[in-house]
Amino acid sequence: MNLLSFVIGKAHAETFYEQYGSALLPGWSGSGGAAEFAAHVITIISEVIGGAAVIMLLWGALKIAASGGNDEGRTQGKNIIIAALVGVALALISYVAVLFVQTFVISVTG
Repeated sequence: MNLLSFVIGKAHAETFYEQYGSALLPGWSGSGGAAEFAAHVITIISEVIGGAAVIMLLWGALKIAASGGNDEGRTQGKNIIIAALVGVALALISYVAVLFVQTFVISVTG
């Protein structure tokens, strides 16, 4: 089974892949194609989330530093940092979940 069989029926997937698949999905054929694709997508998403988390942490730290002793500014900065850390934790949990599903799919189809 390849990635195309998820999109179209299995009977037509092989014929379609023979004609067009190698051009459309190079390197993502075979039983692990969907799992490889999911791992590639989650890697890109993880990089974006990591970059956003760094920016949010810096923004929260600057908010605290610029508060000048103002309790409201420190509270806002602290809340920004907490939200960034919660976002990173959720991203890590989702990454582990995708790896678990990927391992399961490869073990069942491989």
